[in-house]
Amino acid sequence: MRAIADAAGFDVALVAHYFRNKDSLFADALELPLEATRTLSKVLTGPPEHHGVRLAHAYLTLWEDPKTGPQMQAIMRSALTNQAALERIQGLLAAVASAGDPSDQLERPLNVALAMGSLLGIAVLRYITRVEPIANLDLDALIVLIGPGVQAHLDADVNR
Repeated sequence: MRAIADAAGFDVALVAHYFRNKDSLFADALELPLEATRTLSKVLTGPPEHHGVRLAHAYLTLWEDPKTGPQMQAIMRSALTNQAALERIQGLLAAVASAGDPSDQLERPLNVALAMGSLLGIAVLRYITRVEPIANLDLDALIVLIGPGVQAHLDADVNR
């Protein structure tokens, strides 16, 4: 915390006062802007046959955005080893799953989790591990390719 305070030009006591400890500071640093959650929550409104493409576009745009992209990467890199980061991902999934018209899909949480899992995999390949050709594929072309798969997860009859 001392190094962070020094880099920010603040007294370490001030940083400690507001954040209590390193874990609290780290958790706050992982917080996504509220508009990111709102954006994803809004995509599951409107015609359900377009939700897959809209969700893929909204989610990957968060990764592309200079404001939210670095936070998405930090959260993803940290989620496997840090509870606060994992909770950020779980919160984002919960917000998306609870959005839209509940009558559209009776098992929305599972459908959305499947769709987001697919998108998460694409995001890791594109933005974290930079696997080609996905890493440099035009975003619109990528969305056209993955949108139907995301839609299939959203439409899946999970009660089989």
